[in-house]
Amino acid sequence: MSDVYRDLTRDGLTANEWINRTDASRNAVFGYVLGRMTISGGDANAVECSLLHPQGFSALQDGALMWVTPEEDNTGPMTVDIEGIGAVPLRDRSGVEFSGGELVAGRSELIGYKAGDTPELRVLTPSFEAGDSLQSWVFTSSGVWNRPSQGTFGKVMLWGAGGPGGNSGSDSNCGGGGGGGSYKELFLPLWMMPAVVPVTIGAGGIPHATGASGGVGSTGGISEFGDLMRAYAGTSGRSGTSGAQGSGGGGGGTASDASPNTASTTNTLGGFGGGLSSKGNSSNLEAPQWWGPLRDGGAGGGQQNALTDSFYPTAVNQNSAKPPGIWGGAGGGGGDNSTANTNNWKDGGDAMYGGGGGGGAANNATNIEGSGGKSAAGGKGGHGANPANAQPAQEGAQPGGGGGGGTVAGSAYDAKKGGDGMCIVIVW
Repeated sequence: MSDVYRDLTRDGLTANEWINRTDASRNAVFGYVLGRMTISGGDANAVECSLLHPQGFSALQDGALMWVTPEEDNTGPMTVDIEGIGAVPLRDRSGVEFSGGELVAGRSELIGYKAGDTPELRVLTPSFEAGDSLQSWVFTSSGVWNRPSQGTFGKVMLWGAGGPGGNSGSDSNCGGGGGGGSYKELFLPLWMMPAVVPVTIGAGGIPHATGASGGVGSTGGISEFGDLMRAYAGTSGRSGTSGAQGSGGGGGGTASDASPNTASTTNTLGGFGGGLSSKGNSSNLEAPQWWGPLRDGGAGGGQQNALTDSFYPTAVNQNSAKPPGIWGGAGGGGGDNSTANTNNWKDGGDAMYGGGGGGGAANNATNIEGSGGKSAAGGKGGHGANPANAQPAQEGAQPGGGGGGGTVAGSAYDAKKGGDGMCIVIVW
């Protein structure tokens, strides 16, 4: 397992490469840590489950961990079918078949997979026999978390909000997509966590309302778990001023929000990843400090001739949103109305744990709008608008996806907001 993890997190592995890995090593990682499952069908004794993040899952690995909250009490022996791979018996932690009443509706349970000649799933919740359970809280809006009286460890997963897409003053000036929000996580013994923690969930950034060319919307909101942790946000995409290139917003970084998207509205890279550069204009960019060593937020997509190839690592295509590191949000794609340019840089960037970048807008039937970037754990970016194809833009998905770029604000093809942040707390 450790060798697999090192392979997937080694220096030089970009977010796009990580997301698109389908080989045995990537499947092995997802096979070991499946996370939260939801009930998708079946009945009380023959449960069908879906994974919250199924990307890369193909088979159960020995020792895989997951948790689920039953919707009904079981009345006899049980089986569980995960993502349609086939029914597997579910038994207690000693391997004894259920007789009824072992699982209680609304009480979350930690489950592990045991391979062998007779594969099975076992309930592993530490105090299962005493009636205690794994506990989880999902905050999609701000609230308060109260430390439970029982449990040993706590894990907090936190996402900042995504930035909105850029709007413009006319259909020909296409806006870039918003940057994705960053991700943070915390693991502590339960006794070290405060008894009461205010939880702040950042709101997705709102597009520029006036429709003025070159305008930008608001940066997404920061999410906070009390004073213990903060997840930063993505910035807004920008619209072009002369018939074409609006830059994408930068993705939120691990140390700060993305730098504001103040670059010139043509021939640009868009906003930079959080905390790595304050320079937004390609003409005075000193070095690609936002990529590589700090593995932070991703920069937005820009025009084909933004900078020379020598400025970028050979593994990075300069015409697309730049990949973030493991935890940062992805950059948004650039907007484009020209049929002469290739469309790869209009796609939002892909992320690992942060939110995906929003796609840039287009307005030509032969020039496809940008797709929203993907994320293994965060929200997907919204795709950009295209009036010529009657394609409206999409909002960024929660948590932290960047909004899709648009054209005229207030029209059917205007830009969309970024995805709100989120917080998940798990105690066992």
